[in-house]
Amino acid sequence: MTRVLVNDPALVEDLLDFLSHAPDCLAERVSEDEIEVSIVSSLRVDRLREQLDGYLRAWERQRPGARAHVSD
Repeated sequence: MTRVLVNDPALVEDLLDFLSHAPDCLAERVSEDEIEVSIVSSLRVDRLREQLDGYLRAWERQRPGARAHVSD
């Protein structure tokens, strides 16, 4: 699991909803402004990180001012 920090706790549920539409993504809230995400795939770890980064950037583009980044 990878931890992701969101700049606005009010947007955490929105990010969880966004990621729930990705067929290979499992995510859950772990604190006020943080979620844990797992990409279910046979890809190498570095490719999984790129895929997650792509999901996060797509979410940010649709929500001006929203920011999310991997915390580990």
